[in-house]
Amino acid sequence: MPSYESLVIVGPPKSGMSTIVNGLRGAEFADSLVIPRLYIAREHNDGVDDPVEVEPLSHDDFALCTRSELIDPTWHRELESGILEHRGFGALNDDESRLSVYAADSAFLIDTTNPDIRRIMANSLLILVTASEEVRQRRMLEAAPDIEELELEEQMCEDSRFYIEMLRTAREVIDTTELSDYQGQLILQRTVNRVLDKRINRGPEGYNRATE
Repeated sequence: MPSYESLVIVGPPKSGMSTIVNGLRGAEFADSLVIPRLYIAREHNDGVDDPVEVEPLSHDDFALCTRSELIDPTWHRELESGILEHRGFGALNDDESRLSVYAADSAFLIDTTNPDIRRIMANSLLILVTASEEVRQRRMLEAAPDIEELELEEQMCEDSRFYIEMLRTAREVIDTTELSDYQGQLILQRTVNRVLDKRINRGPEGYNRATE
């Protein structure tokens, strides 16, 4: 396995991505990795947004944080209505040396012209989290039983072609269809530990000490 500076984890709604990423937020990984917070310029979406992962902001506050470089990188996704929804990760300090774990979305990867996103992706391990449509729909209805049928359909179909393509291009795929939350978290934790072990064995100039 190459030595990576970050992990970029993506998955369609209710694939289990947020749940398994939350398994990295414990004290065990506090000194070795950082998970930048995701900010979205809109109101909180009950049943869809994970409050641990996502913080909604007003459009004015999002713009202010972007100008102040508190949110970086930023991107946008186009909703079915045609509205552009602005998103961004909390900026990391220049001297941050821990492994960065980005819980991203399809629009993050589609925006290939964004130099800040290209910089992150240049040395990242890309992981796709997926689940069957039946399981995703059940999870959505459990989380948001009052969701309107149209919104449910949009969530289930969100960038479906993109994620099909991702099955062929992602370096690792975690299918949570038949996994418990703990099992999914454990699989991701094992991957993270492999990446961290590789970083530990890397010398200060970027060489792998094990091969010197």
